[in-house]
Amino acid sequence: MVRAMTMVLGMMLAGTAFAGDEPVEPEVVYKAVTEVTFGEVGLEGEMIRPEVKISTERAKAHFPSFIRLRVEWKQEMARSVNDVK
Repeated sequence: MVRAMTMVLGMMLAGTAFAGDEPVEPEVVYKAVTEVTFGEVGLEGEMIRPEVKISTERAKAHFPSFIRLRVEWKQEMARSVNDVK
């Protein structure tokens, strides 16, 4: 019984001993130059181009005018004369 209690106590202490340690990140080292050779590779095929038309010119945008030009001023002139009187 004492032996079992000692083992349980030992497991509890062993688990808490490493609880505060942070995990160590492995150090990654890359080669300075990566060489890829395609000397013995033979490719057969057909070039396919996308059916897309590229337009470099942009059409000018046309917006309706927010300003309405008045042609007749008779009503406004009559009102202003009446306001002055």
